[in-house]
Amino acid sequence: MNAPLILFVDPTEGARSQIARALLAHVAGPGFVVRSAGTQPGGRLDGVAEVLAEIGAPFRASRTPIGDFVSRPPDLLIAVCEEECPGCPYVPGARAVERMPFEDPAALSGNARMHALRAIRDTLQPKLMALATRMTG
Repeated sequence: MNAPLILFVDPTEGARSQIARALLAHVAGPGFVVRSAGTQPGGRLDGVAEVLAEIGAPFRASRTPIGDFVSRPPDLLIAVCEEECPGCPYVPGARAVERMPFEDPAALSGNARMHALRAIRDTLQPKLMALATRMTG
């Protein structure tokens, strides 16, 4: 059986989906295939490596167009964009869809951006640990 594919999406595949992808890969281990994608990949990633390093989670940017998942739809698609996001990506055939919405920190800079990135990380970490436990148990 293939490892479950978990796909985090936001329109620009920016900080939100990249933090989520790195965190789940860190807490879940090798039993999952964890990716992120967006309809317009290219969102700002400054500060992401730093906030993940603070908790010992490795980070390497990964940009994937959403269309790459049409041939293998995810077992779980998790949208991390705002609740009313007009460009929220979706992959037809996703077996399950969840929302973990966050405001886009793209317009923030300096201390405000780092504070927002840490808040995303700290909110996601327990949710993703619970998700990994739920999917393996």
